[in-house]
Amino acid sequence: MLLLLSFLSFMLIVIVLLQRGRGGGLAGALGGAGGQSAFG
Repeated sequence: MLLLLSFLSFMLIVIVLLQRGRGGGLAGALGGAGGQSAFG
């Protein structure tokens, strides 16, 4: 179970870094101005 959780966490980090590298997408929604409105 811990191995699965670690793997999913790692994949999530990789996806966020890839999105940030392309300048948008998930990273923009979570870390940018869009995150403020999306999550309150």
